[in-house]
Amino acid sequence: MHYQPPGLLERVSRKVQRAHARARPYAFLDIPPDMRRVSFCFDDFPKGAREGAEILERHNAHGTFYVCFGVLETESDSGPLASAQDVRDMAARGHEIGCHTFDHMLCCSVSARQAEESCIRNREEAATHGLTLKHFAYPEGELNIRTKRVIADSYDTARTVLKGVNQGRTDAHYLKAAPLYETDYSDIRALIVRTGKEGGWLILCTHDIAETPSQYGTPAAIFEELVRLCMDHDIAIAPVGDVVAEIKQKAALHKGAEP
Repeated sequence: MHYQPPGLLERVSRKVQRAHARARPYAFLDIPPDMRRVSFCFDDFPKGAREGAEILERHNAHGTFYVCFGVLETESDSGPLASAQDVRDMAARGHEIGCHTFDHMLCCSVSARQAEESCIRNREEAATHGLTLKHFAYPEGELNIRTKRVIADSYDTARTVLKGVNQGRTDAHYLKAAPLYETDYSDIRALIVRTGKEGGWLILCTHDIAETPSQYGTPAAIFEELVRLCMDHDIAIAPVGDVVAEIKQKAALHKGAEP
């Protein structure tokens, strides 16, 4: 599984499709103004992500791992991907397992039926390992209005790679999430400080964690620094599902778009 950079026309098409999908919410999360939470997420679950789990655990925290069961134990741009046993072990350690389609399908370039079938297959495979997938991350952050509808019908939340803090009334299937790669990290530090001051739910996503990570990963020292910075600003660290459960306790999850 390797990333193929899109050409100019494809980039424009994807941008238009993301904008169209963003304009059509199907469910909302009302994030309380006094909430200060951060979720650390790992896409694809390369074996190198285990270092991130260990760092979180040292701080009594857990993350969310978005898995494509159809590509486990293959090579990726983030290094070798985890095995099914690795996924089960991570869940047993208290980390959350989310859905990333079965075969890392780009949700901007397929039909609703194709996306649905891939997600069903991923959930069915997860179930054979005793796992239930309730939260979704769009591969490469790409989607269209048709696939968003399918995802909204099947998952409590869906996550993009749109940088920012989720605050107030938020589209549950277009959650902002700041990537922890291809950056000098000053903007990430600023987002953490902003969350501490203003409140909200900050989602940070990456792939592998290592001393020398892939181009889609995060240096271990930086990752630990960011974890500590969140704690220093009284931002509690929790998996996506735990934050959603807390939000539901405080504010209703409204189904359907507002008129």
